Formats: sequence, C-alpha cells, structure tokens
Amino acid sequence: MSLSDRIEYRTYKITLVEPILGSLPSQRQVYQDLVAARAPEPDVEGAEEMAMLPTLPEGMDERTTVFLRNNDGWCSILDYQFFGFLKEAGNTLKDIVQYETTGKRAKSTKEGIAALRNKLGRYAFCGPRIIPLQKEPNGIFKRPLRRITKDGPMSCLATSELINAGVAFDVWIGLLPHGEVQWSVIEQCLEYGQMKGLGQFRGGGFGRFTFDLVSQSAM
Repeated sequence: MSLSDRIEYRTYKITLVEPILGSLPSQRQVYQDLVAARAPEPDVEGAEEMAMLPTLPEGMDERTTVFLRNNDGWCSILDYQFFGFLKEAGNTLKDIVQYETTGKRAKSTKEGIAALRNKLGRYAFCGPRIIPLQKEPNGIFKRPLRRITKDGPMSCLATSELINAGVAFDVWIGLLPHGEVQWSVIEQCLEYGQMKGLGQFRGGGFGRFTFDLVSQSAM
C-alpha cells in the first residue's frame, strides 16, 4: 500500500460568524519583500500572488491591508492563511487538547500533545490553494493601533478591507496517519475558530467562524 492510499481527506464548510478583515499588504513592493519573497517558490507562487493584488481606488490609504483576488476577481484567502490559523490553534491548545489511544484491553483518553504546532505542520495539510470568499469587500474598517517604542507610546490608524459575517466557504484537510494527530484533534483546533478566527485583528473578535463536516474520504 502506498503512502497516498493511507491519507484521509475531509472537507469542512467554514461559516464566518463575525466580519473578516483583509490581512495582506496592498503595496506591491512591501508584498514582494515581506510575503512573495518568502514563498517556497518565489518565482512561481510569489509571482502568482503578486498578480492577485487588487488595485486600490484612488484616494484610499496605500497601507490598507487587503484580500487577494482570484481569476474571477473574487476576494480570496490562500491556503497558508487558513493553515496558519490551524497551527496557531494547535500551539494554543497543545496542553489541553484530548485524543484517544488504544491499549491492549481498552481505549483511553489522553490530554496534551507536545509540539502540536510542529506536528500539524508535518502531518496535516489543506486546500484549495485559493479559497474564494465573495465578489467584493463590504467596506473598509479603520481602527487605532497603539504601540510602545523607544520614544514612548505611538498611535496610528490601521485600515483593512472588510467582508461581513455570514460568508461560507469549503476547505479540505488531508491527514497522514499519526497516533496523536487525529481527526478529533483537528476538529478541536477548528472549534478554536469560534474564539479566535482568521485574518487581521483576530484579538478584536474578527474572523471568528463555525465549521461543519461536509464529506470525508481516503484517497
């Protein structure tokens, strides 16, 4: 049996229960230096992402964070943005996540998985590469940012494209066989999305979501 025959896939419907903010820089040079150049294949994936950057309307702050646009012009997120959430959830839940083990006589439940973030990065993966949300953003959201610098406190305004709650999209997750990283663990990480979601300003409650299992299959 080949390794691919042992991979199991599940598709989940993700439904936003709070608005989501665009999280990628709209300035082409900034995107090139900070995002595209770090892609596994900058000449391929990086160039693809650069081509998906939208052109901001005249007069809009060039520092606005945005959603990329797919070939049909839809606001979209990329697979690594969703997978980044999954790994963040794993890092947060690593000491309390529960999973089942099978002993000689009976099943038992254990709590905590060391280095869960790292194990998710090695044994789980997701797609599709481009995940469309909806045709156009619903508006622009501005909020104050405050930070402490060597010169003292500083404040500025952050601006992001916004998509309203209620949007739903499908993602698939593939899982390699692993004794600890089970589907129950994946779904506990997804459940964390009700508390801390996707995109910018997650700490402010943006991007929270629920999930439903759509299908599952071994390929």
